[in-house]
Amino acid sequence: MNWKFLLAGILICLIVIVTIMRREIPFKPKDSLQQIPDSILENMSEELKFLTTTSNKVFIRLEKIGFGGLGDAEKVFVCVWVLEGEVNNGGFHQFFFNSSGEYSVEAVSAFEKIGATKMAGIIQRANSMFKNGRPPKNWESRQEELLKMPESAEKEMERLTNEFYKYPDDIEKLLYQFVLKHREEFLDI
Repeated sequence: MNWKFLLAGILICLIVIVTIMRREIPFKPKDSLQQIPDSILENMSEELKFLTTTSNKVFIRLEKIGFGGLGDAEKVFVCVWVLEGEVNNGGFHQFFFNSSGEYSVEAVSAFEKIGATKMAGIIQRANSMFKNGRPPKNWESRQEELLKMPESAEKEMERLTNEFYKYPDDIEKLLYQFVLKHREEFLDI
């Protein structure tokens, strides 16, 4: 597991959640790296710092205009960033159980678009554990299916989570290259 990416992702998610829930907290994307403790920043690659700043800009746009209003490259970024953060924080079960699971089908193609085909295959296998071979978009329906899965399915989901943790594709590098290649589709990057 890439712990630096996990820590940065969790910290950014917390900052965005607090910002959304408590509007009185001033939050500017350009200040996002200033909010990360030096002990974490000094261990982050320049690519991860760039991606962290990019995530703040994209997620602020996501909050304002919704997923459907984002450009194609921004949607890819959201799917990759959210899935990786959720799976690293609590496995595929957490990803599917939380609202972020609504991106589960799109995540397969997002990982393919950045060149992470092995990770896309892992995600597809996790998705296929649901009835009809794909997780429901509806949050409550998806949670209900998860809770009704037999123990063997839970073990398989845990196995897929552990396979994901091995990082058969370098997500940080591939996502960084994807953003640079599509930089004109991102705001102010």
